[in-house]
Amino acid sequence: MTATIDPDGLEREVRALAAEQPEFVYQRPNHRDGCVYVDNGCPSCLIGQAAARIGIPIAVLEDWDSADTTGIDAILTGDFGVDGARAEWFAKVQAKQDDEYTWRQAIEYADQGISVLLPVTVLNNP
Repeated sequence: MTATIDPDGLEREVRALAAEQPEFVYQRPNHRDGCVYVDNGCPSCLIGQAAARIGIPIAVLEDWDSADTTGIDAILTGDFGVDGARAEWFAKVQAKQDDEYTWRQAIEYADQGISVLLPVTVLNNP
């Protein structure tokens, strides 16, 4: 199945989901390793949910799960021609989400481009 993707729309929905549930920590389904875009026919991770919101069909998201790589940067650049630097932002969000950071922290990490994300308690202490 083919689809087109609007990276601006995808980013907008990633940010909207993180704003709606900033302290949400994604837990991968037990039966899967790595990123899971779809679980039981429903969008699963932050990127999967955002992609579904902009109209990417579940069948395409399932294809992403079965691809040789499930890294969103490889999918966006290889399948949709998204600029590598732009795709890297999504990869950073996805990596932190997969490392069980909150969705807010994942966005902050990608926006700042920092290599190590400090716990929120450290960031908020004087």
